[in-house]
Amino acid sequence: MICFVWEDPAHDAAMHNAVRQSAERVCEVAVREGVDVGKFPGYAAYDTTLEDIYGGNVQRLKELKKRVDPLDVMSLAEG
Repeated sequence: MICFVWEDPAHDAAMHNAVRQSAERVCEVAVREGVDVGKFPGYAAYDTTLEDIYGGNVQRLKELKKRVDPLDVMSLAEG
């Protein structure tokens, strides 16, 4: 896991860039080592789209979520 923490909003752009670069570098090394990391949600950068993570399964997963979590309880877990 990679964790970045900063307090000053003036550094947001630089830190978001650092997060993206770090995630890309980790994936590059993993692939070079023979690990297919894909876009695991727990390691995806904050601005990774659902389509980048789940591909063509996004609509099916949204429909499943409506069926099993109609009250949107999981949104309370922030993820």
